[in-house]
Amino acid sequence: MLNNIAIIIFIGIVFGVLVGGLYHEVFNCVEKLISKFLFKINFMRNFHRIISVLIACAVTFLFFLIGLIMKPLIQNYLWVYFYKSFFLGIIFGGIVKSYYGRNFKK
Repeated sequence: MLNNIAIIIFIGIVFGVLVGGLYHEVFNCVEKLISKFLFKINFMRNFHRIISVLIACAVTFLFFLIGLIMKPLIQNYLWVYFYKSFFLGIIFGGIVKSYYGRNFKK
């Protein structure tokens, strides 16, 4: 069990930045895979696009819940420090990704 608040906050920020930086890739990958699969089984063209986006949204939402794997390692009264820093890390990771993605696109 982790008892040090500084380590818990650091782990939360690191997990959050990773999730915040990777959520767009997860969404695009799942959407493309589902779209190809539905196209192979010959769905209507517009309908398979809508279904693939909805499934990709659900998978991306589940990807945000990856921080729950730390729940058994952190005591209940310290959990608030982890999830606050985790969500701040997600926001920070998304901002950094959008900033660097905008500046380095060719």
